[in-house]
Amino acid sequence: MKIVITGGAGFIGSHLALRYLQQGDQVLILDNMSTGKRVVKGAEFAQIDILDQVSLDRAMKAYQPDIVCHLAATLGVKRVIEQPLMTWETNVIGTLNVMNSAREIGVKKILNVSTSSIYGDNDRNPKLESFAPNSDEVYSISKTSAEAYCRSLFEELGLPVVTVRPFNVYGPFQDATPYGFVICIFIRNLLEGKPLTIFGDGTQIRDFMFVDDCVNGMMKVVNSGVDGEAYNLSGQRPIQILDLAHKLQEMIPPTKCREIDFAPKRPKDIYRRWGSSKKMEGLGWSPKISLDSGLVKTIEYFKQQSDRRPG
Repeated sequence: MKIVITGGAGFIGSHLALRYLQQGDQVLILDNMSTGKRVVKGAEFAQIDILDQVSLDRAMKAYQPDIVCHLAATLGVKRVIEQPLMTWETNVIGTLNVMNSAREIGVKKILNVSTSSIYGDNDRNPKLESFAPNSDEVYSISKTSAEAYCRSLFEELGLPVVTVRPFNVYGPFQDATPYGFVICIFIRNLLEGKPLTIFGDGTQIRDFMFVDDCVNGMMKVVNSGVDGEAYNLSGQRPIQILDLAHKLQEMIPPTKCREIDFAPKRPKDIYRRWGSSKKMEGLGWSPKISLDSGLVKTIEYFKQQSDRRPG
């Protein structure tokens, strides 16, 4: 099989590309490299922005993929706040470009990677796919809109597109800069002897899933998911952020700094969110990697990265 992965130089996209290569498929990564890294060997690569419809169409027609996995997006709380227009253009217009390009060449399946953020901030947990979107900030609104376009293209034109809504994914290759995500930022700070910063009081609840489980779920949906449907990918292990911080402090040998700083709650920060994967269980998928096991693997990765830095 020939696979195109937009955003394939990103965190989850890189893992997805590696898995397809490992099972003997051919992979073409399309990425504008605004945040991506070339960590995957064996895949073809083209530096293309999904907002460039001409270049996107040319690459798709030349490669003739069987499957398109669409992961390219602007994400990360800090980046979205700083660049709301780019977030909207990439996540909505870029998604339309990818769908149109895939439709023109008649691909067999398209995976649209959305987000659990579309459920917004409410106390109805676990989140079910049947819940109406409750988006109230740029990122979740853009992903909700992209989902709506995909569903419309399926209903009106028969586009073979299926959507996944991952919850909080973590693991090796994840961004540990200020634009990154809480687990890798906590690990990096602990390894460097810096305090951990929690926005709010730390009682926020999140549902974390190791990246290998996420990739397994994505591939399962590509193979068995129903066109036009959306599926949660949930780790089903909700934990308070403060408890997560304490857990990582216990797992990483003591350094000179074990402080936790509390900063003001960020605007639009969701208080409690975790998901149900009952719909995915119907396809034969459930998360296999425990939070502790996934954290050990992630800590080891960041330790190795730290050891490779000069000086």
